[in-house]
Amino acid sequence: SCAGSPGKKNVASRLIDPESGGDDLRKAGSLIRQQFGLDPFSLKEDEFADLASQAIWLKQYDQQLMEEAMAKVIVKMFGT
Repeated sequence: SCAGSPGKKNVASRLIDPESGGDDLRKAGSLIRQQFGLDPFSLKEDEFADLASQAIWLKQYDQQLMEEAMAKVIVKMFGT
């Protein structure tokens, strides 16, 4: 963990909804496995939280790029 980075619990609490019954934890683990090819449950808590945060950002960025690409296709197909 880098100096000045949020503490483990702060990062994890932003990523994991305690009301999810562990489902958010499994989803975050799946994203880590998909994006980085790592076994998420072999990671230390702070590594898991950092990689989960990065994986979520990457997923959202990929979705944004896809939406922009689809919008361009629709405009080309149907005009403005």
